[in-house]
Amino acid sequence: MHHQFLCPVHRKWVSMYPLEALEHIDVAKCKGDQLRQQQRWSEALPFLGSALEMTEIVMKEEPQISNRLGILYTALSVEVADTFYRLQEPSLASDFLFESASWLDELAQTSAIQHERSSRWHECINTLKRGAAFFTELLRHSPSHQPAKLH
Repeated sequence: MHHQFLCPVHRKWVSMYPLEALEHIDVAKCKGDQLRQQQRWSEALPFLGSALEMTEIVMKEEPQISNRLGILYTALSVEVADTFYRLQEPSLASDFLFESASWLDELAQTSAIQHERSSRWHECINTLKRGAAFFTELLRHSPSHQPAKLH
């Protein structure tokens, strides 16, 4: 994981109970989405990041359902990156999406993913790479970027 949003205790719990964690992923994502709609970016980031990190752990621990989580992983990665961007951190947004694409690509190569899902994952990977390129291009054209503090 490129950023850690969960504490070690919660990370271990998700590893031990990945199927139970699915409900917590939904709750964290919904709360993060609600805060983003209210433009409360710094408050939304921990919820979305936690949902993303839990999704990563579940995808590693439960390969039989990881195929279904690839699209959720992609959507959460884009939301986290966009939140970084809205916090005036376009370079973090770009780097985050590149790292997310790399992580998903590594998982796709090591997992026994179904053939029909493989092309879907590659679409997700390409989407993440295009998003990273988009934020990189925004950064290139932005006047004197002044990073905002996240805390």
